[in-house]
Amino acid sequence: MRKDTNIKSNTILNTTVIKMFNLEKNLSAATELFEDMLKSKYSYPNNVTFNTMLDTAIKCDDLALAEHYMKRMPECGFNPDLIT
Repeated sequence: MRKDTNIKSNTILNTTVIKMFNLEKNLSAATELFEDMLKSKYSYPNNVTFNTMLDTAIKCDDLALAEHYMKRMPECGFNPDLIT
């Protein structure tokens, strides 16, 4: 993933990029960015981010990854909602 120091990373921007990867069915890039977000103190994922990542994993036929992130939601302080 390209790191551009002129653009400040945040949750909304990164969630939008994950959605773009979703539309391209680029699971590896989405996963890389999502994992970076889990380690970040500036762009931590939210419920929308988790739902987008779950949708990406499912669209890419990786149900094991979807299940993994579903289990991580509560560990990260989020609960599945009506969208999940």
